[in-house]
Amino acid sequence: MSGVAIDILTPKQALLFNEVVKLLEKRGIDVHCTTRKYFEAEEMLRYLGLKARSMGRHGGATLRGKLEAYSERVKFLTAYYSNVNPDLVVSFSSPEAARTAFGLAIPHIAVNDSPHASAVARLSLPLSSILLTPWIIPSKEWEKYGIGKREIIKYRALDPASWLKDFKPSNKILHEFGLDPARPIITIRPQEYLAAYLHGERVDTSEEIARVIAKLLLVRPDIQVVVVSRYGNALRYKRTFGRAVKVTEKIVDGKSLLGLSTLFIGAGGTMTAEAALQGVPVISAYPKSTIVENYLIRKGLVIKAKENLYGSLLEQLQRTPKELKLLRRRAIDLLNRMENPAERIAGAIDAMLRR
Repeated sequence: MSGVAIDILTPKQALLFNEVVKLLEKRGIDVHCTTRKYFEAEEMLRYLGLKARSMGRHGGATLRGKLEAYSERVKFLTAYYSNVNPDLVVSFSSPEAARTAFGLAIPHIAVNDSPHASAVARLSLPLSSILLTPWIIPSKEWEKYGIGKREIIKYRALDPASWLKDFKPSNKILHEFGLDPARPIITIRPQEYLAAYLHGERVDTSEEIARVIAKLLLVRPDIQVVVVSRYGNALRYKRTFGRAVKVTEKIVDGKSLLGLSTLFIGAGGTMTAEAALQGVPVISAYPKSTIVENYLIRKGLVIKAKENLYGSLLEQLQRTPKELKLLRRRAIDLLNRMENPAERIAGAIDAMLRR
């Protein structure tokens, strides 16, 4: 048995690699997907109908937990790759996949748009044959982690373009949450508080956002609020935001929810880009600055919440229909000019298999 092994660790990776897998299978390439025990990733894979063998677990918030989970996954992947015998391993800079592939002398292709996540970059890029990344990220941001400039392939797109091109939101999501399309909808995505790149900076912004939302609902009781929970921990967000707010308990059609929202507050990366590229007003409450986010800010598709989140919310909710139409046109024009990252990734995989 041979082909390509793809390690999928997060919902965003599931969305991206789902598109890649479909393209590879059309080319007659065998694909073997793996994941880990992690609620959101497993749920998204099930939602998409993409089969993946679950191996190991998420390491949680502590460094020791992450290290132990890493060592366990390397052991599992070693056995799996030895059995499947792939010609190539692909991942979104999975440290376990990169290390296992290197140990078994299998080429590894990395995909990455997050140079701020230094730990995974340090542990994966030096062991990768090539890296595929958005064009807006300077090569020097990757070279410092141990990969050469010649091994960096850039695509002229942000990753969500893979699943947003020609996408039309479905009203089914509104019925699922009992949302009235005639009333404003604010969708919130809290920060990824277990991420390694936030180690030592774990100030969860959810409580601050919840206080601002409670204040807003006193003057705008017509507004509907949906919190897209993380890590399957809906109870955490129900306690934080209260009964006036709807909280997701499972993976939902996030693309449609964002596309039909009046406003999005994002404390992460992927959904912020998803909303922005659909022309939805976006306020970023992300605790760090990233190259992708700064690009969207420069394009006028995202504003950064600083000290006055409440004021920013009111300002965005007062945008005129003409302003919103121009915002959407700007976003769609930008999305249409982007290439499809999944096609570039699949093409690079195919080319390496033919070497």
